[in-house]
Amino acid sequence: MKRTNQTANEKVVLVTGGTGGIGKAIAAAFLRIGERVYITGRKEKTLEKARNELSQISKRIDMIKGDVSRTADCRNIVNTLINQEKRLDILINCAGICYEKYIEDVSEKDWELMINTNLRGPFFLIKYAVPYLSESKGCVVNVGSTAGVMGFDADSVYCASKGGLTLMTKALAFECARHGIRINIVSPDMVKTDMLDEGFTRSKMDNRAEYDRMKLANYPQSEDDVRFITPEDVAKSVMFLAYNDCSETITGANLIMDFGLTAGRF
Repeated sequence: MKRTNQTANEKVVLVTGGTGGIGKAIAAAFLRIGERVYITGRKEKTLEKARNELSQISKRIDMIKGDVSRTADCRNIVNTLINQEKRLDILINCAGICYEKYIEDVSEKDWELMINTNLRGPFFLIKYAVPYLSESKGCVVNVGSTAGVMGFDADSVYCASKGGLTLMTKALAFECARHGIRINIVSPDMVKTDMLDEGFTRSKMDNRAEYDRMKLANYPQSEDDVRFITPEDVAKSVMFLAYNDCSETITGANLIMDFGLTAGRF
């Protein structure tokens, strides 16, 4: 995949959640091959910091402030990009939040924030992007989780949001095929990001190495080979699904990234 300096043929890419570890890695991967990339985020200072970091790779980076949990912001994000670029080729729905709570501790606000961010946001971003993706014969890649295909302790709301995203991806892939749009999802297990750090804090364990070993113990690899997934690993899978020359025949697929974890459960 060599597109560097091919400005005339560059694709316009929208990456939501571009301030997080996975989102930044995905944006960086597109920038490295010469695409025009827009990232979104809720906080302007954090968004500006991410844009400045990514501009060291390429100046073809811009930002749009917005909270994908709000339908009006989803519409505005797409409209702002189209007003500036007049086209959209690739939509990456990466914005997401995760926290672990048992059902007795989950508030209505907790439910609404996670469902609206992880599920409602991608739906409405796709809805508003469909006319433009139809013109470009573009594609969507959603970033899900193994929590979308199996249950985890104290993760019922997160599992509900990612499970919904997984099945919604399949339904919309079938529906949007008539527009020439491909829609897929990548579902990584634990990724080495701030979310993993937050999980350690919530665990109230004293030893981080012990916490990591506990998490990695579920993988089938030997102790010498086991590791966490990196944001760059996720970016590679996203890139594979984003281009027709790699995955023209693939739509409605869930690319699970888990070192075989779920292969031994189903």
